[in-house]
Amino acid sequence: MSRVLLRRLLPVLGALAVLVATPAAAADELPELPNTASGKCVDVSKATLADKPWAQRTLLPERVWPLANGAGVLVAVLDSGVHGEGQLAGVVTGSGNDCAGHGTFVASLIAARPAANTGFVGLAPGATVLSVPANWTNAAAAITTALSMRASVICLSAVVSQDSPELQAAVALAAKQGVPIVTPAFADTGNPAPVSVLQRMSGVITVAGVDPDGQDVIKPPAGAVVDVYAPGKAIVGLGPRGGQLVATGAGVATGFVAATVALVRQYRPELTPTQLKQRLIVTGYQQNTGTAARTIDPLAAVTAVAGTRAPVAVPVYVSAVPETPGPGGRTTALIVLAVSAGVIAAAVSVSVVVPRASRRGWRAASGHRPAPLSPSASDTPRDERSAVPGRRGAGVA
Repeated sequence: MSRVLLRRLLPVLGALAVLVATPAAAADELPELPNTASGKCVDVSKATLADKPWAQRTLLPERVWPLANGAGVLVAVLDSGVHGEGQLAGVVTGSGNDCAGHGTFVASLIAARPAANTGFVGLAPGATVLSVPANWTNAAAAITTALSMRASVICLSAVVSQDSPELQAAVALAAKQGVPIVTPAFADTGNPAPVSVLQRMSGVITVAGVDPDGQDVIKPPAGAVVDVYAPGKAIVGLGPRGGQLVATGAGVATGFVAATVALVRQYRPELTPTQLKQRLIVTGYQQNTGTAARTIDPLAAVTAVAGTRAPVAVPVYVSAVPETPGPGGRTTALIVLAVSAGVIAAAVSVSVVVPRASRRGWRAASGHRPAPLSPSASDTPRDERSAVPGRRGAGVA
């Protein structure tokens, strides 16, 4: 291997070393958000992470913000209440009394503003939040309240497992008014875990969580219908009255999906709840879950062009290789090796092909015709030019 080639490869190998050394999540340093069913108030967290959480590194929201950041979209968070302080200051209307902390946590995943001391930020930091205290017993009334306050998106992060005429009427009213409802497909506890009665209702998007390896956080119970997945393991968010917490489950994953819906709603306000749901489904990417449902891709959901059928690229986040190899460590090590081999092969190809092409004066090799030119940027719809190549959706509205 020549010295020139080595010099070309060193920066690439250095970047790979940094990537591999990055931890899968630094959430171990944060206190855990207690189960809302415990009835205990969450303690004030004094910890704050400087780095971006793994979920942000996977969803890559900064790629879509030049097109949409949720501005002008009111997201109703039907949960334990929301404290409008810190990164949520000036963002929240409605109830601010949040003893359990779950509502504040979910709201921060949606609309937390950037801050200088942390890499954490909401997926739709231009959106505003309407806090409506709710649980599975008063979901119908909470949905009706959110609609009366002109919410554009409803995030019902509690699992409603008991149906009623009032609930059906509230969900039907939301669909009629064009307001999508995002809710967990099933509860995080129970054996078996209760499933949502809202599944398959018009305008409802059901959610489950994935971990950093793209696997189910909790295996969906029998009868559960999962429309889309979102990060739901070791998720970093804001605690009430300051600091950050870490939480796991489908309930927190709903925050990411509701935020993605807000982004699409800002950019494409003409879409119906059914079209929004279909857009999230077909622009997502398949992971190692036990269902056919895909994981959300905010950029593709916003920029996908109707009628196109192109492969959707998977955002890659390579977690650290564990010191003690296990099933997860083996998978991660193989990913790192595959990425490294691909990069090195590409570098070697460039080092050989480019000099030869230069010596030919950049003419086609003998016996080969030049490939047809691709369409110019001016011939491409603006949505496709905004998107990262290969991340267009398939058959979307």
